[in-house]
Amino acid sequence: MLVDFWAPWCGPCRMVSPLVEELAKDFAGKVTFYKLNTDDNPTVATNYAIRSIPTLIIFKGGQPVGQVIGFRPKAEIKKSIEAPSPSRRRPGFPRTDGSVRAGHRVGRDVRGQGM
Repeated sequence: MLVDFWAPWCGPCRMVSPLVEELAKDFAGKVTFYKLNTDDNPTVATNYAIRSIPTLIIFKGGQPVGQVIGFRPKAEIKKSIEAPSPSRRRPGFPRTDGSVRAGHRVGRDVRGQGM
């Protein structure tokens, strides 16, 4: 699963959004993609220590295993998604309680919708 932490006023978020949508198509059936508006969901953003947006967090086995901060080329994001899962949870990531699963799939407008 990949969660795109974004906000509507964020220029780099608007730049990375089409790349995330392309990757969602590329990984259809393999990886689920969500967008989470940090303005509408500040508690979730705080729980995952989001300090800059856009931030993409990659989850495997229910645990965050990687992240991409800021605008990055599609190839770099793809490489992060395809990276093998580490044998244990990455330091600095809180354990997930599943709350990000309540986000919205890529392609759906989530402005003004809370978790």
